[in-house]
Amino acid sequence: MSNSFIQDNSCPVTIKNDSYWHNNASNLLAAFILILFECADENQINFKSLRSIRKQALKQDLKSDKNKSEYTPPFIVEHFLEYLDGDIYLFSFLNGVIDVCDTTRGCIVSEFDQAMRLFFSQDSIVNLLSENEIDFSSIGKKKTVVFLIVPDEKTIYRRLVSIFIKQCYTELINEAQKQPNKSLPVRVNFLLDEFSSLPKIQDFPNMLTACRSRGIRFVLIVQSINQLRKFYGDDAETIRGNCDNWIFLFSREVQLLEELIKLAGFKDNEEQLVSISMLQTLNKEKGEAFILSRRNNPYIANLMDIDDYKFIATDEYQTEYPHNELKTLAVFDFNKFCHEKDRYFLSQLFDGKKMTEDEYYKLAEDLDSEPIFSSKVPASFVDEKK
Repeated sequence: MSNSFIQDNSCPVTIKNDSYWHNNASNLLAAFILILFECADENQINFKSLRSIRKQALKQDLKSDKNKSEYTPPFIVEHFLEYLDGDIYLFSFLNGVIDVCDTTRGCIVSEFDQAMRLFFSQDSIVNLLSENEIDFSSIGKKKTVVFLIVPDEKTIYRRLVSIFIKQCYTELINEAQKQPNKSLPVRVNFLLDEFSSLPKIQDFPNMLTACRSRGIRFVLIVQSINQLRKFYGDDAETIRGNCDNWIFLFSREVQLLEELIKLAGFKDNEEQLVSISMLQTLNKEKGEAFILSRRNNPYIANLMDIDDYKFIATDEYQTEYPHNELKTLAVFDFNKFCHEKDRYFLSQLFDGKKMTEDEYYKLAEDLDSEPIFSSKVPASFVDEKK
């Protein structure tokens, strides 16, 4: 949709960047989450409630007369926002959706629906994410193992893995900052198999740059460099450059093979240390692997098969995976909430605190770490009560 032109008789809009839709859809999600935490009961804060708010808050009725037909403003405007102080930062997230024409709003909502389809369409995912049994803050303080297992044939679930990695990393960095040496007491290793097939993890090059000094290490297992470029574009080179140790097993990518040859360097007589044929004939049965290690000369190592390690459980010890039972989740009814509460009650939501610029960017970066802000009571409503 780059450089596209969306035409509407009442509101012509020229879009020069795809991020317009994504950013406004993200702001819409942030606004709905804020409303949930401010207005809903704790047991109603889940994806089903989020889905319900999206449907109810943006509902519009069609009104017609003899001359023309048009839609009423979205439900959230007439029954919720008009009672709030316009200075609260909830409006900062909603302005790009509310103060636009119906065509533009429809495109933004479509982007929102597409992004949230995974969470809204499957009750199994909703139930899985409705509760949390993992204490991220403890991972870097004591020995902990977290397994993320997703089906190979269903790529849609891989997005959850990327989200989990980003959230876990963010919490670990926060915990590291609390330590006197700014590093986790226990090193955390992320072993990311099939990394190049995972959806893009936001700011991952920066994560690699900062992780080592915080006691975090990433092991990226990649089948194809081209896959990595598919998701990360130019950042793929930054990611590779930040990986100090490379372990090569096998590949048919000529560009990668040529790069390994150059990185390996030359012998004394300026003969190349390794060749494509050598890299292509590493003996799998012997566990041969070509190693490029930081500040060391390249070498070929013989790595043990995983079954040869003594601490690996044999087949007689089969792991029993927990069963995710379906739960009956309470759902927040935004329509009912707005009609049952009077305008004075609604005006007291978001309790008087305004959003500063620093707070805005902090919330946009990590909603979970921010409290719920609210607005002051409009003077007109106080006068009415008197």
